Amino acid sequence: MSKVVYYVAASVDNFIADAEGKVDWLHEFGSNVDYGYEAFYATLGAVIMGSKTYMDIFGFGVGWVYPNVESVVMTHRDLPRFPDAERLSFTQGDIGAVIADLKTRTDKDIWIVGGGDLAAQAISAGVLDEIQLAVMPVVLGRGTPLFAAFDGHRSLTLTAHTVFPDGVLMLTYTLTR
Repeated sequence: MSKVVYYVAASVDNFIADAEGKVDWLHEFGSNVDYGYEAFYATLGAVIMGSKTYMDIFGFGVGWVYPNVESVVMTHRDLPRFPDAERLSFTQGDIGAVIADLKTRTDKDIWIVGGGDLAAQAISAGVLDEIQLAVMPVVLGRGTPLFAAFDGHRSLTLTAHTVFPDGVLMLTYTLTR
């Protein structure tokens, strides 16, 4: 059975992007370490992201970076399309319904890519199963928060942790139901 995972890197002060919305501060980490990314990616059947994350990827100028999985962008806007993204769709509406639909088409995991707002929507809808958080040893001071504000309280259970030699801490939590 598939699970919905928010796999994300954040600063020690819980920002996923800096004050300008950039993630280039992450480049100082991982030149020789993948922090479990390849193993994680192998578990995926789909990715889901918001329009800002999608446009960030579009701006990289390297082509579509998720070619082997179904990809969904949650947006109300008309966005440019990657010519090499055959399994890409754009939709809007309730994230719970979109994820329920994805689960009918894959028994592999679904990744919420970036986007503290989308992750907060998934928590509020009760569809987020796991958080895989790479805590990067840097303080940004301000920026895009790990989660946007949402109503309610959700408890987490730590199920795994790894400390890397460069100080990166990978934490895996399941959401307590």
